[in-house]
Amino acid sequence: MMRFYYILLLLFFAPSEILSGKSKYHSNNEILGFLDRFSETSSLKTHVFSIGKSVSGFPLKVLRINQPGNRIGVPSIKLIANIHGNEVVGREVLLHFIQFLDKNYETNKQVKCLVDNVRIYILPTMNPDGFSESIQGQCEGVTGRHNKNDFDLNRNFPDYIYGNAYGVPQDEYRRMIQPEAAAIMKWMNRTRFVLSASLHGGAMVANYPFDNYGSPEELNNKYEALTPDHDVVYHLAKTYVHSHRRISKGVRCPWDEFGLLYFEDGLTNGAKWYTVKGGMQDYNYVAGCIELTLEISCCKYPQPKKLSMFKKENIQPLLKFGLQALRGIKGRVFDSQTQKPIAEAILHIVGRKFTFRTSKKGEFWRILRPGAYNLKVEAVGYESVTERITAEEYSEDECPQIPMISISLKPKQ
Repeated sequence: MMRFYYILLLLFFAPSEILSGKSKYHSNNEILGFLDRFSETSSLKTHVFSIGKSVSGFPLKVLRINQPGNRIGVPSIKLIANIHGNEVVGREVLLHFIQFLDKNYETNKQVKCLVDNVRIYILPTMNPDGFSESIQGQCEGVTGRHNKNDFDLNRNFPDYIYGNAYGVPQDEYRRMIQPEAAAIMKWMNRTRFVLSASLHGGAMVANYPFDNYGSPEELNNKYEALTPDHDVVYHLAKTYVHSHRRISKGVRCPWDEFGLLYFEDGLTNGAKWYTVKGGMQDYNYVAGCIELTLEISCCKYPQPKKLSMFKKENIQPLLKFGLQALRGIKGRVFDSQTQKPIAEAILHIVGRKFTFRTSKKGEFWRILRPGAYNLKVEAVGYESVTERITAEEYSEDECPQIPMISISLKPKQ
């Protein structure tokens, strides 16, 4: 009988109506309720699951929109908000983005393209414990920024240069990894993401990697710390910014006395702005997933009446950003003798330092600008190969259907 009433409740609060009404912030429990109700009632194929728990035991729930089902070669993206507990606008933006995809799936060609061709994972709050300590209306400061153990989660990931942000031996650092960061790392181990965004507050800018410098000389001279894929990374940042009405024009935050938060074109290299050791953005890139840090509000915890503006101005940029997962190359790696897919094969674009790996089904993806590239593929027990591949050019109005590349590796004799 209780389940009967629960189903009635879900049907009554259809996903298109869950977030209607006046602007308000949703509590941690309300976010969980929304994700569950959406998954139960949406006509889209969805799944809600937890990637782990916060220090206080609150589940870190993710909504997966999985319209492609088990189709091979479908890229995965993730959108994460609230890594800093007091930067809260992103939570609400992601809830409304979910609702936007549901309501516009049948009528909007770009929405249909994204939902039909990309697996979309959304984590509205990565730091629910910090959010619980945050203060509504507080635009600056750090109250609620950290997790329950007083760690800044955006300094808690392995650092590709220094090992960790704390300057301690790696054994000691491993004991300092917080459950929220550990959950993200385990999640990324299970799923080969090609694209990611982390939504922040405190400025209005698209921040692209790297966030850290490779040497003290670079740090002192304030050089940009650019990735080998800067052409792609910069294009992704521009795609978001050029779709955003305000960020694209440059926003000067009211309390920014010295102009440290002002970016004329709405773009910045992370390390050129300020250095971050142990950041999630750099960890993603080195692991094979391009992530941007999107600062979408000057005020970290603005009054609810401001939310309507933030929701409206970020929906289209998120949509266009997500569609970039369909640019570049994709394929599978096989054993030439058994024709079985090879998991954990290592791939890299020749001339670009960092590698990426195949999924358990032998799939791979890489966002690339149009052009020809040499792709080197290696796997334990196999002879390596290098193949010439091409990333095609598509117009912004197209829904790209990238051809699958098939690569065979010969076992070593």
